[in-house]
Amino acid sequence: MLTLRLAFRNLLRHKSRSLLCGLSMMGAYVLFSISLGFSDGSYGSLIRMLTDTHSGHVQIHSQGYLERPSLFRNFILYPALKN
Repeated sequence: MLTLRLAFRNLLRHKSRSLLCGLSMMGAYVLFSISLGFSDGSYGSLIRMLTDTHSGHVQIHSQGYLERPSLFRNFILYPALKN
């Protein structure tokens, strides 16, 4: 109880310093929240862009590829598909 009383007395004695410290902590929290939102938005945008342009939501693999992935275990490229 004595510690709490001393803490409040110190806060009330140095009002400007206490206010400056509180505003600094609030500003840091706001900046952190903004940077976290920006980071989360960038990550979501990156995932959406890569899904739309590269891999898509559905992938088709040849039989046995998921058990032993290999660059050489792919589909047969028929000559009619080349054109």
